[in-house]
Order: sequence, then C-alpha cells, then structure tokens
Amino acid sequence: TAPLVGDVEAAGLTPRELAARLAELLGRDFLVDPQVDVGVEEFVSQWVMAAGEIKIAGRIPLKGGTRLKEILSEAGGFTDQAGELITITRRAGDGGEVNFEVDRFDFENGTANPVLVHGDIVTISKAKYCYLQGEVGSPGRVRIERGTTLLRAISQSGGLTDWANRKQIQILDPAGGRPRP
Repeated sequence: TAPLVGDVEAAGLTPRELAARLAELLGRDFLVDPQVDVGVEEFVSQWVMAAGEIKIAGRIPLKGGTRLKEILSEAGGFTDQAGELITITRRAGDGGEVNFEVDRFDFENGTANPVLVHGDIVTISKAKYCYLQGEVGSPGRVRIERGTTLLRAISQSGGLTDWANRKQIQILDPAGGRPRP
C-alpha cells in the first residue's frame, strides 16, 4: 500500500521495477516527476524449518545472516522436554544431506551459534531418561541431563532404601544386553 495510489502489486517485481511503477502511478494524477526509492526490508522467500522440542514448530523466514539463536527465539524457545542435542540438516551440493550437531550446552554458553541458510532443518532432540527400580526411595523415570551420574540419578529418585544392597547395583542395557555391575 502506497500513499495516494493505494494497493500496488509488487509480486515478481525487482525493487527497481517497483519504484518505476510507483513513480508512474504517482506521476499520473498527483506529482510532477516523482522520485521513488524502494528497498527490501525483509525477504520471506527464504526459510528454515524448525522441528522437535520447540514451542512453535514450522517454517521461519530467514533474514540475512540469521543465526541459530535467532531462529530458536522466533520458534518460542525450547520445550520442557528438550534434550541436549540440536541437529541442523543442510542440503549438500550433490543432492544429499549433511547433518551438523550442536551441543545445547555450547549453544547456551554462546560458543556455538552457526549461521543458517535457506532450506536448513533445525531439530531439537527429546530429553533422555533412565529408569530406576528396586530399593530406591521413588522408583521411576529420571531425566538424564548434563553431568548426570549414577549416583546423582539415585539421589534424584530418593536415594537407596535401608534394604538396598549397595554392592548389587546393576545397570541394564535398554537394547536387551546383559546387566552390568
């Protein structure tokens, strides 16, 4: 929408062509030899797809030099179930795909904030969990976060009960492997 002339179709025109069209319309009935400059404030033809454990998934328009932090901010940030890994999938020159992994710790500390390009897919992983059972205060699921150790997981589940045999703790492999002492 432009003053004096109303709505003007801009789709498919370069900034220079749009400026000429506006000057022509303004010159018809309103101004003598109008001078019009048109600049592109924002491109919305280029985008990044945001998916996974973020609040608003979908296509997010790219602005020049857009970094990961800006895209995740546009997407509303991480959900409570977000994990520790951010994966950026980018189209390769040969038609394939290349994955870049960014550790959430590095991202949050500002040491990893890559520039994104048109067509990138940013995926936030789900949090990982372990399950504690047996003689612990509250058997069940414990979230695995940065720095989680077996001792910390046991502590988060209420610690060992008085009946627990501290020499018989086993870690079961979720893939069905043998128990590890």
